[in-house]
Amino acid sequence: GQAISNAAWALATARHENPRLFSALAQAAAANIDRLGALDLSNLAWAFAWSSQVPVAEHPAFYSRLGSASLVRLSDFDGGSLSNLAWALAVASPSPDVLDAVAAAALSERLAEVHGSTALNVGQLCQV
Repeated sequence: GQAISNAAWALATARHENPRLFSALAQAAAANIDRLGALDLSNLAWAFAWSSQVPVAEHPAFYSRLGSASLVRLSDFDGGSLSNLAWALAVASPSPDVLDAVAAAALSERLAEVHGSTALNVGQLCQV
């Protein structure tokens, strides 16, 4: 699990363009997503959003599993990982319905806890 996250992060950071490779990483990640911790989930989401090579339309199962797994581990995210996750989900799809209403509300609550403010919410991030 962590190897997939690390590989995706490294390839995205290096701006390596290979949609087939990223697609294979998304499939492998979806199959192993329950084994990933909060940092790995955040790095994976960031890598796929940064690279723009794993579109939601082509990988709905991956994004669905990513959202579900992140929601389960929401309390494990630190501020940086949570911010990266929120940014990645906002970039992956500008539509707030990528996450269901419960996930969006939970993420918004957790952001408020981490940042000490209720001024920031997922809906606002999705409008950026």
